[in-house]
Amino acid sequence: MNVEVVAYSYESVVIAEKCGATRVELCANEGAGGTSPSLALLEKIKANTSIPVFVMVRPREGDFTYSELEMELILREIELFKQAGADGIVCAALTSDAQIDIPMVKQMVAAANPLPFTFHRAFDHVNDPFTALEQLIDCGCARILTSGQEPSVFEGQNLVKQLIEKANGRIGILPGAGVNSKNVKEIIDYTGCSEIHLSAKKMMQRHVTLNSKIQLGSSNDTNAYQMTDEIELKRVLEILT
Repeated sequence: MNVEVVAYSYESVVIAEKCGATRVELCANEGAGGTSPSLALLEKIKANTSIPVFVMVRPREGDFTYSELEMELILREIELFKQAGADGIVCAALTSDAQIDIPMVKQMVAAANPLPFTFHRAFDHVNDPFTALEQLIDCGCARILTSGQEPSVFEGQNLVKQLIEKANGRIGILPGAGVNSKNVKEIIDYTGCSEIHLSAKKMMQRHVTLNSKIQLGSSNDTNAYQMTDEIELKRVLEILT
């Protein structure tokens, strides 16, 4: 069973490798569902760890419909992350009516080549997941990250199972969102998946004195940040061995 762990920091990657995860998905901006991490962070990770790193390429939060200028940025980021040693690319593009933007995705996959390309959870917004599945196979994607179009994959297990059966090995289906030590075995047993995606996160608190009137973003919790929970990740991996 391949286990992919979402990581937002160098420390989280170190924990994932120490626990025995298969790979990490490296992102920034957890509150927005993940955006592109810094190039310096990837360089630091590749210089000091050996775990495979799939890098999120998403230039901003919000929807997944991109302008030509944004697409230029996406393709450039893919190029730079490849040069820095990324082991895979995680990206996606949708049309304004929630369908796969086939021309854009083909460009993304071509730019990522020969690295494997994961189409991320933008897939959970498409109107017809089975049509989208065939389109992504035709685009050359290696896998689809999905919660089965539900808030958590535990709720979306039925669709995930159907997608795996429909894909029939032509593309990987990677279940993710809300996976934890309490439900991971049931999800795997029911869906028949061969890999799983989770964050195993905990919130860290720094007790520093800050001006509570100052808000730097949509969240005012400036003393909290996400970290991989080593204990929870070990529990998951023990269940799967």
